[in-house]
Amino acid sequence: MVIENFEDNLANPYTFHVSIYVMMVTLFTIGYGDFFPVTPGGRIFITLVILYVIVFKIPMQTNELVRLINLKSFYARADYIQN
Repeated sequence: MVIENFEDNLANPYTFHVSIYVMMVTLFTIGYGDFFPVTPGGRIFITLVILYVIVFKIPMQTNELVRLINLKSFYARADYIQN
């Protein structure tokens, strides 16, 4: 919200709720297109957030999932493979 509202010539400045909506839509679906950053700073910020999630958060969550699956015994994991 701060980055997008930094420029004075915006027709519709972002409110707090629109900013939260933009972040949620960006992180979960990579955008709907109804709201999007129009300033270069906002676009750079959203790009960095997307890269952070792709490079750091998704691999961390995948590793945690693999670790939790490996906590089960070999025989319990064999049930996943057969089904």
